[in-house]
Amino acid sequence: MPTPSRRTTLVALASAVALLLTGCGSDGSDISDGAAPEKSPAPTRSVAPPSKAPTPPPPPAKSSSLPKAADGTDLAACGDGTCEVEVKTGDVISVKSSSGVEEFMITGFGEGGATVAVGPFDNPMTTTVNGGVKINGVSLEITPLNDKRAIAKVS
Repeated sequence: MPTPSRRTTLVALASAVALLLTGCGSDGSDISDGAAPEKSPAPTRSVAPPSKAPTPPPPPAKSSSLPKAADGTDLAACGDGTCEVEVKTGDVISVKSSSGVEEFMITGFGEGGATVAVGPFDNPMTTTVNGGVKINGVSLEITPLNDKRAIAKVS
C-alpha cells in the first residue's frame, strides 16, 4: 500500500492529467486558473431598415360646391358696368356703356361655351362666348359651372 505522501503525489498527478485531458480539443484559451472560458460575442448582422416608398400626397379635397359669384344671382348688380353674377339660360344682363345700354341674354350652353344674344333685342347679334368677349367697351367673361349655369363677369 502506498504511503500518504505517495498517495498525495498520485492524487495530484491524476488531477493534473484530468485537467490536461479536459483542455484537449478546446479553443486554446487558458483555463488553468480555474476561470470559465470567455465566450466570443455572437456575430452581429447589420440590417438596413426596410426602405419605405415615398408616400404620395393625398388627393386634393373635392369640393362638392361650385364656385360662387361675388354678386350671387343679382343681375341688377351689373347696371353700373361691373359685376360677377351667376347666370342661366334666359337671363338678361343690362349694362350701361359709353355707347348706350348693352344687353346680354344667355340663350344656352354648349361644348363651345355660352351662346349670348347681344341687344338691343329688336336686332340682336348672337355669339358664342368661350372665355371672354368685348363689345362696345364692355367686357363679358363667361365661366361655365355646368351645362345649365355659368358665372358671368362684366367689366
